[in-house]
Amino acid sequence: MLKKTNILDTMIILHGNKSSVIIKCDRKNPPQCIYWGEKLYLNDNEITQLLEQTSAIPQGTIDEPSYGSLIPTLSQGDFQLNAIELISDNHWSPKLELVNTITSAQSVKLTLKDSIAKLNLEINISIDDNDILQKDITLTNLSDEKIVVSKLLSTLILPSSIDEITQYHGRWIQEAQEHTSQWSQPNYVVENIRGRS
Repeated sequence: MLKKTNILDTMIILHGNKSSVIIKCDRKNPPQCIYWGEKLYLNDNEITQLLEQTSAIPQGTIDEPSYGSLIPTLSQGDFQLNAIELISDNHWSPKLELVNTITSAQSVKLTLKDSIAKLNLEINISIDDNDILQKDITLTNLSDEKIVVSKLLSTLILPSSIDEITQYHGRWIQEAQEHTSQWSQPNYVVENIRGRS
C-alpha cells in the first residue's frame, strides 16, 4: 500500500529481511541516507531523537553540509561530491527541494524540484526480502530552455563493514566476467565514457 507522508521533518524507514534503511527528510537539506545496516526496530522517541540530531558545522564555513545526501549538489553545501553538473545559460547547480514522498513498506519515491532551474528529480529506492537495495534517479527538464547534463550520479552511502567489491565486465561471448577486489577508498565511481554498453 502506497501512502503520502508529511515531507518535512520525517524519517522514512524501509525494511528488508535482515536489514533496514533510514532516510531523513528535513527543511534544510536534500533527503539523506543516515543508516543502512542490520535491521532496526525504532520506537517514536528514537525516531524523534534521530530527527533532532544535527552535525557540527565544519570550521571556516557558513553552510551546514548534508552528509549522506541521496543527491549531493554544490548549491546545498556539499563540497565533496557534485552529483549533478549542468550546462545552462541561467543556472550552474540546481537547488533541489523535496516536494513529495510516496512510501510503501519496502520502497519510497521522493520528488524534488528546483523552481528556478525548472528541474524535476525523482529518486526511487526499494529494498526486497533478500536485502537487495535498488536506487534509480530520473532528472526532467520542465522548461523550454536547452540544458546539457554533463554529469548525473546516483550516489549511495554504504555500510562501513563493506570491504570488497564485485564487478562484472566483458564483451561479446565473454560477457559478465566476475572480478572481486578489496575496497579501501572512500569513493568508487563506475562510468562509461564511450557512451555504449
